[in-house]
Amino acid sequence: MKCHMLSASAAATWDLYSYKLTLPESIVESQVSNPLPKPARALDATLQDYAYRAFVHPRSGIPFDGVVPSYLTGIEISAMRLRSGSLYRRGVESFKKFVIPVVLREQPYVERLVLVYQNLGNWSTTYYSLPGYIYLAPILGLLA
Repeated sequence: MKCHMLSASAAATWDLYSYKLTLPESIVESQVSNPLPKPARALDATLQDYAYRAFVHPRSGIPFDGVVPSYLTGIEISAMRLRSGSLYRRGVESFKKFVIPVVLREQPYVERLVLVYQNLGNWSTTYYSLPGYIYLAPILGLLA
């Protein structure tokens, strides 16, 4: 799952990969189904790989900050492993800048999942350009 925020009042855009997280409709105001350009997908794959490397001795529910390569300085990544049952019963009170509500189901069902947080910082306009718009804040992403 990936969420892009343009500003505090902007709508959320969810890009669903192999897992579908079902949220109540009141949480997600609008969805845009434009596919990501290939460089953005390559960046997602690279950042996900570096986030997984942060799991030396993984524990559920604890965020692990990853280290990005030097050519991506300014990007923050973190990963958190969760059990599906605890995600459904408890949600996530705080994972960096995200709050995930209770009663959230992922499709297809898995025993454990990993949430990967990305803060692109100044790289936002490089990988996710929106002609005619100016970013008020960096793009934040959450992959599942």
